[in-house]
Amino acid sequence: MREAFGCVMTDVGRRLEQAVRSLFHGAAAAPRQEIGVSVTRNGRPAQALLLFSCAGVEQAGGKRALVCLQDVTAAKQVEAQLRQSQKLEAIGTLAGGIAHDFNNILTGVINFTALAREDCPPAHPQIREFLDEVLAGGRRAKDLVRQLMLFSRNDTGGQEPVRLQPIIRETLALLRSTLPSTASMETDIAPEAPAIHGNPSQLHQVVMNVVINAAQALEGRVGRITVRLAPQQLTAAEAAALPGLRPGPHLRLEVADTGCGMDEAVIARIYEPFFTTKEVGQGTGLGLSVVHSVVRSHGGAIAVSSSPGAGTTFGIYFPLPAAAPAGPEQGRAAIPEQ
Repeated sequence: MREAFGCVMTDVGRRLEQAVRSLFHGAAAAPRQEIGVSVTRNGRPAQALLLFSCAGVEQAGGKRALVCLQDVTAAKQVEAQLRQSQKLEAIGTLAGGIAHDFNNILTGVINFTALAREDCPPAHPQIREFLDEVLAGGRRAKDLVRQLMLFSRNDTGGQEPVRLQPIIRETLALLRSTLPSTASMETDIAPEAPAIHGNPSQLHQVVMNVVINAAQALEGRVGRITVRLAPQQLTAAEAAALPGLRPGPHLRLEVADTGCGMDEAVIARIYEPFFTTKEVGQGTGLGLSVVHSVVRSHGGAIAVSSSPGAGTTFGIYFPLPAAAPAGPEQGRAAIPEQ
């Protein structure tokens, strides 16, 4: 058993002993229990879930204990992924309905405010300033609604062959002036990475939201954001850990930061719209929801690696077409490699 699971079986052994003693002393033992254990897979520490069952068997030589251990880690992971997908789908349907109605209301507010501003007499400049503030707030709300609708639609939005290299560089060049001076940026963009089938504007949103999230995780402290892009051939085991993906060629976009990190409870909720760990007024909680929706609509998946105080790494996988064009990218680099 130790060799099969590659783990320290102290806790499992203790529970086995307790269950067997209960059987032999006539006490009622729990027929099935789930036991979480620390294991080593491919040389790396991980967690596994064992289904433990124990029953008494009468034989000629006396009473014996029949013990069964089954590794149900993969089945539990698939079950959790299915629950998460169903929850996000339900939230998306609700958000889409609210966003559609709210968009109609905002259209009237913005249009009538613009008309009122045009008719405002020059003798009342302060009223014009007030109306400008109303318009600015309406446009911010309009942008929020647009993100909600993008999250809820889960559509392809008109896809075409797209190279991510220029999109990444243009996005980083746009964001560089808005990032705090304490945040350093490193890039490792493979020029030969092939094109994927996608929507350029939606992919721009993915890169922008993930990098902004990484910058906010630094919390104003000195830190580093690393952006990498490279093709990767997913094995069957690697694809099984990423919901919806199959083994084969993919393009991997990685955004890593050295920020505050997240615990398991936060990671489980990061794609929920309006969920945020930031203070009131410092975030809408929609950025990663939009990222998840867009990546899913492109047939991709996201892997997150994080722990409190140790930073976060987002690995975003996009499937490559069967005959993806390769070769050097076209277009200039917006920022130099570091």
